[in-house]
Amino acid sequence: MLEQLENLDSLKLALALRNPAALALIYCGVDPSPSQIRLMNAICSPDPQHSQIIVKAPRGSGKTNIAAISFAYLHRTDPTWKILVQSGSYEQARHLNSYYQPLITNPELFPQDQLLHEPTANLTQFKAGGYLRILSASEKQSRGSHVDILALDEAVLITQDLIDAIWPTVRTSKRPKRILMSTPSPKTSLEWFVRIWQDADRLKFERFELPLQECAWINQEDTDRVQLMYGIDSETYRREFLGEFAERTGRVWDSHLIDGPPTPDKPHPRVIVDPKNQDEYPLPLASPATEWTIGLDWGYTHPTVITALEKQGETVFARDCRVRTQESFTEIRQEIITDYPKVPVYADSSSPGENNDLRRMGAQLIPVIFSEEKSELINHVRWRLEQGFLKIPNPTIEPAFLPLVQQMKAYHYDEKSQKPVKVNDDCVDSMLCAMKGFLNRGTFECRIVKRRV
Repeated sequence: MLEQLENLDSLKLALALRNPAALALIYCGVDPSPSQIRLMNAICSPDPQHSQIIVKAPRGSGKTNIAAISFAYLHRTDPTWKILVQSGSYEQARHLNSYYQPLITNPELFPQDQLLHEPTANLTQFKAGGYLRILSASEKQSRGSHVDILALDEAVLITQDLIDAIWPTVRTSKRPKRILMSTPSPKTSLEWFVRIWQDADRLKFERFELPLQECAWINQEDTDRVQLMYGIDSETYRREFLGEFAERTGRVWDSHLIDGPPTPDKPHPRVIVDPKNQDEYPLPLASPATEWTIGLDWGYTHPTVITALEKQGETVFARDCRVRTQESFTEIRQEIITDYPKVPVYADSSSPGENNDLRRMGAQLIPVIFSEEKSELINHVRWRLEQGFLKIPNPTIEPAFLPLVQQMKAYHYDEKSQKPVKVNDDCVDSMLCAMKGFLNRGTFECRIVKRRV
């Protein structure tokens, strides 16, 4: 009986070592999709045509898991492989190691006497000279070694300086391989990642996608539901859930969403409403039955704009939009304190002096750092427009809102920088500042972490 069990174990191991997909199925319980199998075979192939790989995938598609299993397969078949993984974040590095280490420390799969020492969260070394080093964001450490395989996990999160530092690390290898993997989120190095993807043939990169349709472990109904439940706008949905590029060109928000009539090909809730119709535009309420925010965009050569928003249920109602061109900053500060006492003021951080003066007058002031937060705020407004959770009084009835509506419709991206053009956007910036108070922070990211494969 013991001999039969040993034979079964030997057969199991022999089957697992036939290819990385077999190892995934037998030792991880993972049944890879066709696209994942093609990616695993390319990572593990010695053929030079697979020496540069770029992977575009949605969140939860299993790219990190697939890479970890492939690296374990390489080390099981040849423990001299030197592999460096540069992760976009500490969390990403931790996930990759959590997939890799159980395979390496499984005595049934891996002879433990091949390990040089006890594996750590960052380093697994083999007596034959190979290793897997996983770093989160350290240029000094990354520069310190020459490797056979360089993998960038969530490449768009890694700074260009760090990419430049680690890019040459495979040049001295006789079997060099570079692997770029990412969800195309609008982060630090998205433009660099997109350029390689689009110009892959000339740059000699092999392209791989992990389509959502093949990810049976992802709840498709929940994926469709998540836009409404977690405040995900259409562009973020395309990037994070479908793994598609969402190019920032043309108008920031579809003008049809703002004041266009619903049509069969473009059904959408109305944003511009009749302020006299209480079914569309209910009377304002006071706290704690409702939430209010003030958005403040200071103007020096441009107008200063004060925007008041109120949130009833999930819907945000624009209650005021004041464009101040003649008043002094002292008068504006007094106006805010008098008309909106105890309402939190979200102000552009680029005017710290004025913000501090307003804070000294008793305002609850929260700075808005547009260089870091504008993209998220724009996406949030897009979600509200798409779901009908933003209502603005008809400017023909309430002329104070005409500048805001006009600026929202004209707001557009620069073709080169893919950032919003800073022209005639004071009302928009004020509205974005006020919207910061209604962001559902953390919910979406927590959801994503729980769903990782």
